[in-house]
Amino acid sequence: MNLFKRKVNNGNICEYCNVEFQDREHLERHKRVAHRKGR
Repeated sequence: MNLFKRKVNNGNICEYCNVEFQDREHLERHKRVAHRKGR
């Protein structure tokens, strides 16, 4: 069962938490906030 490479309608899915977003902007913003490279 591969949760990370699953394709959905829009395809804007966070590869870390598997949440789908409406558009790429929302996805990028989420990644910046939720998965910062430096902790």
